[in-house]
Amino acid sequence: MIFGTLDKDSLKSLLDLSGREKALLYPLLVLTIFFGVYPAPVFGRDGSLGGRAYQQLHCGRAGSA
Repeated sequence: MIFGTLDKDSLKSLLDLSGREKALLYPLLVLTIFFGVYPAPVFGRDGSLGGRAYQQLHCGRAGSA
């Protein structure tokens, strides 16, 4: 991180994000916002993923719901 004014000329050529970093960051940002607003594709509409994980952790097996 650089705070304040840039005194060295070598630091003035640094960019905030390269094209490769933007190509990775932007889709992850979109997916994070999407699944934060609409988590049903991950958890199911009835919360079945969370229920199965709870059963496996606390009962030692996946029971029928």
